[in-house]
Amino acid sequence: MTIENTATLRYPALPQRNRNKYGGSETNNTDARCGFVWRLLQLPADIAPLFDSEANSSPLTIRGSESADAVITSDNATFALKLVQTSNTLMIVSKNNTEITATINPEDTPFMLKEPTFEYTVEASVKSYIEMEKVVPTAIDQLHALLAPTIYCGPYKEQKRVLAASTNRNNEKHLEYTLHDLGGVVQASRVELNAALNEIGAVEIGGVYRLVSPTFLNEFLHLFIASVDIDEKDYNAMINSDAVSMMADNDIPEEIILHCFHLITDELKQGSGIYKLSGPKICRFEQSQINVENFMDQWSKVTPSIFKPSLDYLQGLYILDEVSEIDCYIKYFPKSKLPAAAKERLEQLFHERRKWKATDIMPYIKDLAENSKKLDLILLKYGRVSKIGNIVYYTSRF
Repeated sequence: MTIENTATLRYPALPQRNRNKYGGSETNNTDARCGFVWRLLQLPADIAPLFDSEANSSPLTIRGSESADAVITSDNATFALKLVQTSNTLMIVSKNNTEITATINPEDTPFMLKEPTFEYTVEASVKSYIEMEKVVPTAIDQLHALLAPTIYCGPYKEQKRVLAASTNRNNEKHLEYTLHDLGGVVQASRVELNAALNEIGAVEIGGVYRLVSPTFLNEFLHLFIASVDIDEKDYNAMINSDAVSMMADNDIPEEIILHCFHLITDELKQGSGIYKLSGPKICRFEQSQINVENFMDQWSKVTPSIFKPSLDYLQGLYILDEVSEIDCYIKYFPKSKLPAAAKERLEQLFHERRKWKATDIMPYIKDLAENSKKLDLILLKYGRVSKIGNIVYYTSRF
């Protein structure tokens, strides 16, 4: 800020309710006249142009909730907000309209008798500002939590779900979310939200988004391949109507049929509308996760009868994915593939899963410190602890 010539700073009296016994304000960044709090926001170079009214086609949105820290989202990025304290005090001032002419002693300034003086009012003193840091959003974890209660598990279970909802005397109904609804609760930009919906395989049915049970998708895969053989279709040249007609007798909504069809096929040429079964997609799906009950059953069959398999024997090798109350899958996730340094390891763990139970994360971090006290210090440095009932959870601090 450049002040012309000489400036006089005028401090209005603080309201009595905002003064402490030392005569100062009880709250930093407080407006001296009306008591509201100023917050200065430091803008990254790529965000500052959005405040130009002529170029602003992508508004910024602040998103937050009681259980999550606030973030700012642009059209395609998410920024965490961090309060930074400063060692110096910044004064926010406004220039008054009046100009004061001060008389100068000729003996001090023999060549100038009068000098204009401008008066400024101190609006507030600021000792902190909010910093924006670009982060990877937790959209996938949030979407799983929001959409899991209404997961699609097949036509038979869907009929039972609808019937149960219609006859529920307690009016307990799981929320269903449109894209607009999700945009209001998921802490991610529009582009990141759409990418996350695509990554988790969500499908829009009747205007609302639903997850598809991996168990049903596996059933669909085998049923579809059998139908291709029966109808003598070409694995390398199918169109949407082929998929719908082959699966029409199974009481599966058309949106689900096409969604599952596209999950296991590749389009020959973008925009051609002709698809072929995708070997990589099908094989990756078959091996990416296994139902826990099926896994334990297969494990028992190859284990001598005098031993009883237990997941405790596999600590540090797997994580469980509870997609619903009835579907739980086991995924290979070895500790040996994680970084050795504490910071990088915890960053990767929190990238894989936003919230960890203490019992689940310990096998992956217990070698980072020689005792539990030092391990707790590491967790407090890079994570945040919370407790729901008797269960302790850890989330990322960054």
